[in-house]
Amino acid sequence: HIVTVYNADVINGIPFIAMAYLEGNTLQEYLLQNGVIPLSESIRIVREIATGLGAAHQQGLIHRDIKPANIWLESPKR
Repeated sequence: HIVTVYNADVINGIPFIAMAYLEGNTLQEYLLQNGVIPLSESIRIVREIATGLGAAHQQGLIHRDIKPANIWLESPKR
């Protein structure tokens, strides 16, 4: 539940992060468009967020900016 980061660097003074392409939208966008998320779906989302953060913490990484705008809800695979 963490996006793959391929590279992070600074070129000509401009920082960038190259990561896997994801289709979907942020949790913030979803909430603005659809309103309340059903409880069962909310529990699934929170569980996936916690799993991803746990994996990051095991690698010594700390996110520091957890908010709906930074949570990605990937579109179902076609």
